Amino acid sequence: MGKVYKFSDRKGGFIFTNKEGYNVVLPEMIGRAYENVRGNKVSVFIAGKLTYTSEFCEIVKGYVPLKKEDGEKTVDVAKLLMAQNNLKSMLEDHKTIALSDIKRFPDYYLYREEKNAILFVKCDGGVMGCGWYGEPESSKKGLMMCAFILYALGFINAGNDAVLWESTYRYLLYETNLGVPEKYDSIILNALEDKVANKNNLPWPK
Repeated sequence: MGKVYKFSDRKGGFIFTNKEGYNVVLPEMIGRAYENVRGNKVSVFIAGKLTYTSEFCEIVKGYVPLKKEDGEKTVDVAKLLMAQNNLKSMLEDHKTIALSDIKRFPDYYLYREEKNAILFVKCDGGVMGCGWYGEPESSKKGLMMCAFILYALGFINAGNDAVLWESTYRYLLYETNLGVPEKYDSIILNALEDKVANKNNLPWPK
């Protein structure tokens, strides 16, 4: 399995938020990855596990606002929540096809519709799906961001889901031609290192 990184210190170190047995991808990772692909759209995302026998099991969701230098805009929270719920429905609507089509580690399933993009990979006991809303229909950036979020999930959950790690770390980015793995590794590790550094700089409790 490649290198295993353990971030800890005498004050307790950094601990991921855990949801449904999975470490949750940090917002900083997603924001930096979006900057890397020169994204400049207010976007929402959601990712979770799907099986034949259970409903969508949400692991991470959120939105990416515009940076000030890209032009400040009022965020329509209701619209973003509607888009996020639509992504969730799309993931659920396509899960049967994804579960049927994804048999081995290299397999994946993707679908685009207007500003929506969804992507599925194999995980332990089912498939892991991710949806992204915000990029134009002709753009592949939405799929690139889905790929990054799934890749990051696999990266930080190597000890929790070996199947997801194998699907994403070893195959996903190569199979989809959606990015350079070393660049994504740096984004993930730098965000983690910043978290550790920030925690280590906290004052001792009195």
